[in-house]
Amino acid sequence: MKTLVIYQHSYMCAVRIAIRIFLSATLCIACLPSASAQPAELTVAPQASLSLAQVQGLVLDNDQQLSSYQLRQQGLRAQQQSQGYWSAPRLGVGMLNVPLDSFSLSQEPMTQMQVTLSQALPRGNSVHLQQQKSAQQASAQGESLALRRAELRRDSALLWLDIARATEAETLVQRHEAHFRQLRSVVLSRYGNATNTRAQDLLRLDLELERLSERLLTLKQTRLEARARLNEWLPVDVQQLPLQLADAPEVFSLNPQDFTAHIEQHPAILLRQTLEQAADTAVALAREDEAPQWQLNAAYGYRGDDMNGDDRADFVSLGVSVDLPWAIQGGTRHATKAKILEREALAAEREQILRHLLSQADSISQRSQLQRQRLDFYDQRLLPQLEQQRQAVQTSYANDDSDFTEVIRAEMDELNGNIERLNVLRDWHQSQVWLGFYLAADLKEISHE
Repeated sequence: MKTLVIYQHSYMCAVRIAIRIFLSATLCIACLPSASAQPAELTVAPQASLSLAQVQGLVLDNDQQLSSYQLRQQGLRAQQQSQGYWSAPRLGVGMLNVPLDSFSLSQEPMTQMQVTLSQALPRGNSVHLQQQKSAQQASAQGESLALRRAELRRDSALLWLDIARATEAETLVQRHEAHFRQLRSVVLSRYGNATNTRAQDLLRLDLELERLSERLLTLKQTRLEARARLNEWLPVDVQQLPLQLADAPEVFSLNPQDFTAHIEQHPAILLRQTLEQAADTAVALAREDEAPQWQLNAAYGYRGDDMNGDDRADFVSLGVSVDLPWAIQGGTRHATKAKILEREALAAEREQILRHLLSQADSISQRSQLQRQRLDFYDQRLLPQLEQQRQAVQTSYANDDSDFTEVIRAEMDELNGNIERLNVLRDWHQSQVWLGFYLAADLKEISHE
């Protein structure tokens, strides 16, 4: 009996040593690089045919709203050209002073056939102002186009980062899942006559495998949903192509004190400024309604011969007419006031948007700095400590100083730590995307890291 106990003890020690060697050789594969990792890069290996720049280019080419803005701009340019012409002259023909007793054209001296021609002149400087307003509205469509392009680049980059994060997290979980399955096979084969404690170890390992499977399903769902949203802007023939997820958006470094100068050139601000200019022109047009409008009139009257067959002289009439806008000054003044108030409303809206953009840019800049500090914390402190904890627990378990549950917990802590770091890295890149969006008006002057 004593010999059997000694044999079982030697057998258990040998198994623990084998598991320790297995853990040391395989668990390290499941970890992301920690202290040596570069926080500005996602670690998914490039395996696709679509880069981030290509995707953003396809998104811009395939967006129908951009085409709508372009068509509207072209229409306003054409309208601007058409407004450079005066109104068409009016031609009139009539019979004047025809006697009712005989309807003879030669009975009365005043009977004549008359041809009239009239031309209305533009009211004040309205032609130039109308052209100017159309040009400003066309420019506003151009600013809307630029804003839409910036929004598409931003949204496609955010979705790209969500896909990259989910894909990399799937890779991490799959590595740990494969390792746990190998570990389960080793434990199961070594412990044919295991005690109840060893059976509990297997149950705990099976439970962790089920949790990893559920996490994989969640990550896959996140990845597929983000890809489906990205495919909304992509042509059908490229929607199934894989992505080069190693690409990452640009990183921007700018002093917050310089935010105002850059954000004032943001397309959203330039759009409001252009709309304000168009509103100023609308005010000027409303004031032109108070100016008189002139009209030139000309008429030629043809008379037939008299009763004796003698020729009668024809008539030529020239004249000018003018309307009297001061007769309805109340209406024109109210119309002008309405345009002025509309212009003031646009100015208030622009000021509010500027404040919002400045606030968001400052908030995201501070958030980005803290996220960078968190990445450094993960790389320099937390992940190395988690790795040391895993190694220490493995050693302790091999020396029979801890149970198998501690080994699993240490592994899961390290996996969760790497995934949390991946989340922070994704969030940091997304902060850079948002910061680039708010400063998109003048990116060429911003230094890149």
